[in-house]
Amino acid sequence: MVRKENTEILKENQTIEFKSSWRDDNQKTLCAFANSHGGKLILGVDDSGNPIGLTKSEKLMEDIPSKCNEKMGIFPKVSLKKKAKQELIEVDIEKQEAPISYNGKYYVRSGSTTLELSGSSLTQFLMSKTRAHWDEVIEPNATIDDIDPDTVSKFQELAKVRAPFISKEKDLTTILKKLNLIQSGKLKRAAILLFGKNPKKFYSSANIRIGKFSSPTDLLTTDDIEGNLFYQIDRCLELFFSKYIVLKVTGYEGAIRKEEYEYPMDAIREAVINAILHKDYTGVHSQFKVQDNKITMWNPGALFGGQTIDELKLEHISVPRNKLIADTFFIANLIESWGRGISKILKSCKSHGLLEPSFAEKANGFSITIVKDRMNEDSLKELGLNDRQIRIILELKSLPDFSASDVKKLFSDVSDITLRRDLSNLVQKGLLEAKGTTKNRTYTLKI
Repeated sequence: MVRKENTEILKENQTIEFKSSWRDDNQKTLCAFANSHGGKLILGVDDSGNPIGLTKSEKLMEDIPSKCNEKMGIFPKVSLKKKAKQELIEVDIEKQEAPISYNGKYYVRSGSTTLELSGSSLTQFLMSKTRAHWDEVIEPNATIDDIDPDTVSKFQELAKVRAPFISKEKDLTTILKKLNLIQSGKLKRAAILLFGKNPKKFYSSANIRIGKFSSPTDLLTTDDIEGNLFYQIDRCLELFFSKYIVLKVTGYEGAIRKEEYEYPMDAIREAVINAILHKDYTGVHSQFKVQDNKITMWNPGALFGGQTIDELKLEHISVPRNKLIADTFFIANLIESWGRGISKILKSCKSHGLLEPSFAEKANGFSITIVKDRMNEDSLKELGLNDRQIRIILELKSLPDFSASDVKKLFSDVSDITLRRDLSNLVQKGLLEAKGTTKNRTYTLKI
């Protein structure tokens, strides 16, 4: 017996898709749901979710599960619904632990789009489903001669607190075995990336490119960082804080000038380590772009293990793309064990007076953008300020403080009540600090 009931139509998203009728290639969407977070295919609605009804609903109720089982080896839950007197069918698919294919191809869900996987994306997907990690695979062409003993020695110094038994070991092969970087006498990929003399000999994407841009497309200077991952971290941070990020004067203590970097060092360090740790080394090189007002760090490899950007900002379980690299970084005291990297970046930027960094998945990769000065036009627009409020801040931010009369000089044709409302709103948003009585009130920018 088919159960009929009313249902609310939602918007298309990661787990909902609308179709006006059934076609066999709708199984691509069901396959993507199965390989992602599960989902619901609603038949008999238009693109906006308005019901238009179906014909031969009873036959579809029988055919759809049969076809899904034949092509994908899974049985969806199929329900007949009614909305505005129209018959609809909901096809529910649960997330599957094993990888699911349709006609020999694999699909996943990204937002409201169904994507076919291929190349390195397919490799990473299959490994994640089988609980394997790319960095755990043996590198057949590598030998112990490809390992840099000096890097291993530096690692041992870093590991004194968390792994004293490794820090005291003298034999290079034994150290790598204790780190689970050798199997059947062969080095694993992680060993080459972590301690190799020349990882790029094996993996063409094992480098970072930093560029300084005067505009989104005009490059001023660039640096290419190659070498093992410990070297990449050190060299990248050295370049950032000697060449790409400048010190600014924040005040004086007597005759002594106080300075700090434009960006918080802790946030940059965490972002660099995060990029190196979670990188898809079957892709291209990492690209760090420094512009006048922001730094964008793009890394090949979308979020791993089904995580979302919103989940990253909350307390979450660490799901490393490269497990052995993560284990070694933890022993070296470079990372925490419970995925606190993003929260540390957010906290560091906030304490530095910066806006919350933005995160995005694009070009089959993941990026983080840290804005240097929140008192710029683009950032102020994002805060929902009107044009007058933006001009107030941009025109007067160089002053130590200013009054309502200073603002009035900028807007002689705007009423005092409107300008006072603008200033009050800026105070409420935490951009201005008001001092003094109403008559003698001054305002200071809260950088």
